[in-house]
Order: sequence, then structure tokens, then C-alpha cells
Amino acid sequence: MQGKKILNINGAPTPVDYVSTSNNHHVAIFLDEKGNLQEHVVSFFEATERSRQHQPIVDREYNKHLGWQFLFTMKRNEYFVFPNEKTGFNPNEIDLLDPNNAAEISKNLFRVQKLTSIDYFFRLHLETNVDTPKELSGITYARLSLKGIVGIVKVRINHLGQIVAVGEY
Repeated sequence: MQGKKILNINGAPTPVDYVSTSNNHHVAIFLDEKGNLQEHVVSFFEATERSRQHQPIVDREYNKHLGWQFLFTMKRNEYFVFPNEKTGFNPNEIDLLDPNNAAEISKNLFRVQKLTSIDYFFRLHLETNVDTPKELSGITYARLSLKGIVGIVKVRINHLGQIVAVGEY
């Protein structure tokens, strides 16, 4: 109700909780027993319920009995360094914490813009608009399926844009 208290028939405030059930909280990425990436999409509702029941919001044990291994989660505004076949850049072969590599990493550093049940939308970390002209696909933005994120590395950046951690945190 836009910050306004909801009152019951006696004029007393009514406690109100609201969770948008249509949005995704995160996507957990796993490696299955055959070496393929698998996803587990977690809605805001499910994340809220897990928290309410004092369970971890990220279920790292999901399908472990099937041989799945947890790799990382993706949420809006998290950062990933992408491999680049054209330039030969591989984030696993470079020290991502070394400031001397920042210029090379910058061209391959993307922010999660949006997660859907079909695709993941990434935006170059320097990009400020949301335009999607075809000629800039893969340069300033990327719309990828599960197969398109093979080899990406999750990183955490500070308020200055410097990488301060590599991997799931």
C-alpha cells in the first residue's frame, strides 16, 4: 500500500507480509555427473520460505544424490568474467585479483541484468543503457542460455570497480 499502514476494523495496524511470487531470487548452477551444466531456479517466494524455516537460501546440496556438484549462484547485479574465444581470453588462466590485468579483464566483465526461466541477460560492466542493437550483441550485452555460460567466473567487485574476490561468496 505504498508505505501506508493497513488498519483493521478496530483501527489497529495489521501486519502485512508480501512476497512477489513471479520473480526469481537466484539461479543455482550445478555440474551434473556427465559434465553438463544444470540450473535450479529459485523464486523469491521459495527463498523467503527457506529463510523463514531457517534453511539456507542457496541449496548447495540440490540433486547431490544424482551426482550434481554446486558451482555458483547468479543474482541480478552480480559480476562474471567471460571467456572470449575470439581474443583467446580465458578467465581461468589469469590472476583476476591483479590490478595489472584490469584492462584485459574489463572487456570481459559483465553484470547480470536479468534472469528468466529461459535466458540470462548480461550487460558489460561499463554499459549504462539498456539498448540491445544486434551489432553490439556479445560486446555490450549478452543474452545467453545455460550452454552460453560455460567457463564464466563469478567475481565480487568493490565500490571502485576493483575485483576483490573470485568465486562463490
